[in-house]
Amino acid sequence: MTISFSSTSPEERSTSVEPALDDLQRKQDSLFRRLELGFESRRDVLLWCHDASLRTLGQVPDSWFAELFGTRYRVAALLADSEQRAEVSESVESDGRAGVERGVLADDTLVEACRQGMSLLAEQAAEYTNSEEPVDPTAQSFLAMRPAVEDLADRQRLVLERALGVADPSIDSRADVREWVRDVVRATDGNDQGFGQKVLWSPFWLDALRGDPSSASFHLLLADDLLRPMNAALRQKASAATEQASKERTNHGAFET
Repeated sequence: MTISFSSTSPEERSTSVEPALDDLQRKQDSLFRRLELGFESRRDVLLWCHDASLRTLGQVPDSWFAELFGTRYRVAALLADSEQRAEVSESVESDGRAGVERGVLADDTLVEACRQGMSLLAEQAAEYTNSEEPVDPTAQSFLAMRPAVEDLADRQRLVLERALGVADPSIDSRADVREWVRDVVRATDGNDQGFGQKVLWSPFWLDALRGDPSSASFHLLLADDLLRPMNAALRQKASAATEQASKERTNHGAFET
């Protein structure tokens, strides 16, 4: 016998007692949907990895990004186009095999990271029980109702998109690199794990930033040296961020879906 405590299911309600948790669950669900569909390019995979960092509140392992991009067939399996996959590895050319690899990635890392992020948020989430001030979890402007977390993630996304050549201004000179490094410092709350000094004094990094943004070796550099400290910064920010409810949703670009 099923005992029901409400005439509507949690999914059917327009308001929530703990809307931050519901918002995070919806955002995490979209990570898995996008993973199942696959991506158009390695660049899109890299951006999705950063999104995974945000939507797990930094709970993916810091080493996960480099481990993923250091495994060519695994990255290839995430591409939607079978011909693109075959160029890298015939072992993941078929849609079926690529789907298996995506499932392994989800089960091996993403499910647990999402659980840890949810657990972290559950320790902090506010309860909204005043019927005069209902909170709609689908109308929140910031992920998990944490403005500081999403603000940091927005800064990180801009840093990453500039490096990948999809956001202005482009990085063409050493002065541009210096400016970009200072933005990285802000996007990691000053905890860049030595990234800035490495970039400024490494001819390899300087050439990579001003070279081909679609290079596989460059993507591996970004995954290891940049996404690692950004993930750690998000984790630290999420552990101390305060909650803020929104009456109406506003669009916040890259992290909207």
